Amino acid sequence: MSPQTQNRLVEIIGKHIILQEIAEEIIQFKHYSVLAHEVTPHNTEHLAFCARFVDAGSDIREEILSFQELDCITVQCIAEGIVGFLKDVGFQVENICG
Repeated sequence: MSPQTQNRLVEIIGKHIILQEIAEEIIQFKHYSVLAHEVTPHNTEHLAFCARFVDAGSDIREEILSFQELDCITVQCIAEGIVGFLKDVGFQVENICG
């Protein structure tokens, strides 16, 4: 398999299986915190998303959810990126507690 095919398989598994399972767990327990960090490698702006939540075993977990490319690094652009990602995944923005 080519590197492009391998990368596509990793993307599909990550986005449609792993991210979906984590999102369903967070949605089930309702409240969560968002951690986001903007980085600029090689003149391209990226935003890393993490979520912190309490799972079914009462353990505090932090999970990396996504790395997304941004058009710009203004406060408005970053905020729109965060809210847009949360809505795409199915999170209720009003349930953010940190």
